[in-house]
Amino acid sequence: MPNIKTFLLLSLLILSAHCLGETETPRNYVSTENSAIPIIAYWRDASGEETIEGLRGHTERPWETIAANHANFGYTKDSFWFRFLLANDTDKSKRRLLVVRAPHLDDVLFAELVNGEVVRRSQTGEYYPFSQRETLHPLYIYPVELEPGESHEFLFRIQSEGSLSLPLEIWKEDAFYLRNDREALTHGLYYGFLLFVVTFNLFIFLALREPMYLFYVIFTLMILLVQATLQGRTFQFLWPNVPQLQNFTILVSVPLIALSAAEFSRRFLKLPVMAPRLNYLLIGVSIAGVASIIGVFAAPPHLSKGVSTALVLVTDLILVIIGPYLWWKGVRSARLFTCAWLMLELGASLTLLLVLGVVPHNLLTAYGFEIGSAAEAVLLSVAIVERIYVERNERLKAQEQIIEEQQELQLLEQRRLYEATHSQVTELPSRAYLERFIADRISAQPGSAFMACLISLQRYRDIDRTLGNENARQLMYQIAHQLNEFVETLDGVISIEHSVQGPLYVASLDEITLAMLLEQRRNSEAEQEVQALSKFLGQRIQFGYLSLDLDPRFGLAAYPHHTDSAEGLLRLARIALDATHHSKGCAAVYQSQYNPYSERRLTLLAELDKAIDANKLCLHFQPQLDIEADVITGFEALIRWTHDDFGQIFPDEFIPLAEQAGHITKLTLWVIRQALLHLQELSQAGYDDIGIAVNISMVDLENDSFIEKVQRLLEGSSVAPARLTLELTETALMQDPEGALSALQALRAAGVLIALDDFGVGYSSLSYIKKLPLHKVKIDRSLVSDLASEPDASVVARTAIDMSHGLGYEAIAEGVEDIEALNLLRSMHCRYIQGYWLARPMPWEFAIEWLRTYAAHARERAAERDIRAKSG
Repeated sequence: MPNIKTFLLLSLLILSAHCLGETETPRNYVSTENSAIPIIAYWRDASGEETIEGLRGHTERPWETIAANHANFGYTKDSFWFRFLLANDTDKSKRRLLVVRAPHLDDVLFAELVNGEVVRRSQTGEYYPFSQRETLHPLYIYPVELEPGESHEFLFRIQSEGSLSLPLEIWKEDAFYLRNDREALTHGLYYGFLLFVVTFNLFIFLALREPMYLFYVIFTLMILLVQATLQGRTFQFLWPNVPQLQNFTILVSVPLIALSAAEFSRRFLKLPVMAPRLNYLLIGVSIAGVASIIGVFAAPPHLSKGVSTALVLVTDLILVIIGPYLWWKGVRSARLFTCAWLMLELGASLTLLLVLGVVPHNLLTAYGFEIGSAAEAVLLSVAIVERIYVERNERLKAQEQIIEEQQELQLLEQRRLYEATHSQVTELPSRAYLERFIADRISAQPGSAFMACLISLQRYRDIDRTLGNENARQLMYQIAHQLNEFVETLDGVISIEHSVQGPLYVASLDEITLAMLLEQRRNSEAEQEVQALSKFLGQRIQFGYLSLDLDPRFGLAAYPHHTDSAEGLLRLARIALDATHHSKGCAAVYQSQYNPYSERRLTLLAELDKAIDANKLCLHFQPQLDIEADVITGFEALIRWTHDDFGQIFPDEFIPLAEQAGHITKLTLWVIRQALLHLQELSQAGYDDIGIAVNISMVDLENDSFIEKVQRLLEGSSVAPARLTLELTETALMQDPEGALSALQALRAAGVLIALDDFGVGYSSLSYIKKLPLHKVKIDRSLVSDLASEPDASVVARTAIDMSHGLGYEAIAEGVEDIEALNLLRSMHCRYIQGYWLARPMPWEFAIEWLRTYAAHARERAAERDIRAKSG
């Protein structure tokens, strides 16, 4: 940026040269109407010691002449003397104003001489209080009275730290003040506009708290302050009695312009990101600006002015380059910045060209710098507003994006929460949701009594393997929602969740287990509700073209009777549900003896392995009869455990414990080993044709070493493998049909016989049964016990027996307890039976004795039949 002070001085000088009018003046004037520019003589006083009296006594001084509008001598430490003659050749008195348009002069000595005598003398300037001026005006104004025929000589001695000049004009008084008022109005509008820009951006800074806007406020305020200082307005109105502040203001304001311009531009153009090297350059300018301000207090004034001027020029050059460069790189904010800076440059250039006489005087050239700086302020303010608008939109977009992301995150969290608390299959509340609901209910209503009812669909996994997972999932969804609609009509069912579709009463605990809560006003009411549920789910469910039996089981536990926690309530209901597998009926309410985690169960679990190793287990044997030949064909070995503390422990209790603890294969091998020993004893007693059947678990077949160990036991025994029968339940087989088939084939290859136990209660298909390497099929006791009382039972039993015979298997009827059942089975051609009618399970010593007794009686019956046959 060119030196602002120099530009302003030159602009003021050129302004005075082009605004004069003609007047009646002596011939040494360049005159116009209302003003004149005199031709003056000047002399350089290098020593600065000359006086008015000395000049009067030495006429040999080398005076030179110059037009007052060209009396500009730049920066110099010398003093200059100026003189000119003003005469009134008219017959009228004249009053004129001598106007020096240089408010910045430091020391101005004025003298008026008449006939060589000093009649008037004054000394003023920026080194002296403003009150010393003859006319209280920013310009140096000296009123002059000339009578007709008078001639007055005028002397000026000028000393200044700044640019030294004497832009002298002679004005008619009325014309000057009229012109002065117009100029004052113009400058007032200029000052007012810049003050508005400063205030506007100051409010922006206070609102946004961004340093960039504060630096722009400082930059604009310093431009305004320098202009007002150069035009003398600050000296007149702000500190008229403190002349030292006038020069100090210029010394501080100019480096502040460079500093604030550099810091504003760095931030406005985002130089740290867009042009890091140029950013460092402007940081250097800022550091130099701070150093210049500090130097004002230590360096001589002329040195500080020179440094400040150079710093402004360097800053100007850098910014003139940076703006177009970033514009070329596509930086949006650089466009208005470049235009604004060019307007400031154009205004300063017009002022300079006017001073040099290159362009004519007019409104544009006379007020070029004011117009340029005002235009720069307008454009940068527009740029700032645009930036704020853009940043506001960007912040709004960013906020909208954040809000959208938060909404998406909220939806995702809601979805995750829904997935965590609801079943993916049934879309009903999950176990976690139900536990929280129960806990909240207990907390809100600690005195209320209610029950948790768990519903297990036992045939679901069989259906899953038969129909496929997708069909099974659809079936579970259908059942769950049909059940939810059904229980809505029941009294005492508690709503778990309110969804868009309506209240939900049913929760999904796992793949096959549903749950609900029942008010427990009276035990009979809870029983009625369970019976209604059992009746609803016990009927065959229509799914597509199939009619399916779900075999539902119900387990119930009560709060606060059984437990006082949500987790405990569901756990105890699960224990009750598991108890239905070992008891009659499809529903069970929790009892302490059902609890596998009770002290009794934990003790049994810990001591079972030791009992096997110590042979503390024993076998009881139940005989099997060939009713046609009236001979015992074998025994079923049934394991028993007499505990030291708990007494007799039945298989229904400790077999699941063995499976849970991983001891079942060890237990099965112990039973097989004992059975082989007893088979040897039977051989020694002459019963080589009698076998023993042993129950095995599906867990045994899944054990890779089980078959190999059975083969070793057979090889180590003298017993024919065909005398050993291994029985596996139909339900166990269906847990892993393919794996079971492969294992059973390997056992049959070892020579043992295979029997399918509890036939008729599972969900196996005929096509699968045909593939099994079976020898015997044991008709379940549930199909035999009601033969005499239920006509339909005999149809089912007959079908099962005929099917077994049709597949080439021996049919053994279990649970024969009376002669009626025996006769019916005989009529159905079922040859083999087992049950209490024949004998209960008994220890081995009793079984041997019982076998001898039965064999003796059988021989007697055979003899009697022979006698009757012969006598007949």
